[in-house]
Amino acid sequence: SSYTNLSATNSPSIPAPGCAFYNGSDVWFSVVVPANGIIRVDSQTGTMTDSGLALYTGTCGSLTLLACDDDASANGNMSYINQTGLTPGQTI
Repeated sequence: SSYTNLSATNSPSIPAPGCAFYNGSDVWFSVVVPANGIIRVDSQTGTMTDSGLALYTGTCGSLTLLACDDDASANGNMSYINQTGLTPGQTI
């Protein structure tokens, strides 16, 4: 799937991820952890050629940073997170 960060806005109550030179502009997605307890996100280059990615647990207004990545993908300066040991059915 392709997405854009055009018109991304700041989410001031969210803990800053601490990686990827975060500048306060956010695009949010949610995913439900599958039965195997693994979430894998691998960014691809396109119009954007340098990404930052963070995973959070919790609810809006009370999120906890789970993982953060800047450039671990094999796709140039794109992000990759392979998070294991998650609770199946949990929303990330």
